[in-house]
Amino acid sequence: GGIEMREVNAPGRVEIGRKLYTQKPEEVFEATMGYVRKNPEMRRLLSLRVQEGLEKKGPGALILNTYDVKSATPRRLDNAEEVLLNRDQTVWMSCAELEQKFGRAW
Repeated sequence: GGIEMREVNAPGRVEIGRKLYTQKPEEVFEATMGYVRKNPEMRRLLSLRVQEGLEKKGPGALILNTYDVKSATPRRLDNAEEVLLNRDQTVWMSCAELEQKFGRAW
């Protein structure tokens, strides 16, 4: 099976290489996913996190938080690697957890 990627929240900036872009939420999502698609090591890393999530909680989705989860004030992370490499920024949520947090539309 494949992995379906959907945007569930709205980041504002993503750094690809050395360029920093301020974009519409859907463009940021596409830029981050483009980074993952072009980087085999990132795909492997996220695949492992998906496997772990499936084993622990069953079907669901891997949520990538683009805001620093450890910051007391809202702070957006500056680049895709900060989001993807930090385990705290990625969380596996079961289908029931997703429905509770985002509603049936997730």
